[in-house]
Amino acid sequence: MFSIVRRGGKPVDILDGLAHPDGRVWGTYIHGVFDNDLFRRKFLGELQERTGRGRDKAFTFFSYRKWKEEQFDHLADHVRRYADVERIYRLLGLL
Repeated sequence: MFSIVRRGGKPVDILDGLAHPDGRVWGTYIHGVFDNDLFRRKFLGELQERTGRGRDKAFTFFSYRKWKEEQFDHLADHVRRYADVERIYRLLGLL
């Protein structure tokens, strides 16, 4: 299913995952495989074609990485607003 060519910054040659020959069922141990925007778009496009609808031409690009960073920023804003961050830093010996 997948060929892993690098792990921990070192070259490897590892096969991962299995797929049914018709491609309708597959699995992998690769964590976050759908976090990759290009892979996810291709995968969903192929599903659209398989259902007979064709690829959605109006599909807008979605950056998971950007969305994830925005969520972390929202969380950080929330923590700064409702927690005594300065006191936490002092307790950790960072101030």
